[in-house]
Amino acid sequence: MEILGAVGLLVGLFYRPLLLLSSAGLAFLMFFGVITRIKTKDSLLISTPALFFMFLNAFIFYLAITKTA
Repeated sequence: MEILGAVGLLVGLFYRPLLLLSSAGLAFLMFFGVITRIKTKDSLLISTPALFFMFLNAFIFYLAITKTA
């Protein structure tokens, strides 16, 4: 799913609906990754990559949805 999401982000540079779908899907996937890290009681340091990529993809989604043109 992560690889498909990454390819979707690249192709989404030319086709906005795919960018929206891919960034939202990856943010959703990373959200559940963070939930899994919390349930397994991992440290914040170990959970940081999932948090970072969740916020990054949410930010990409936000920019893509608010972009005019």
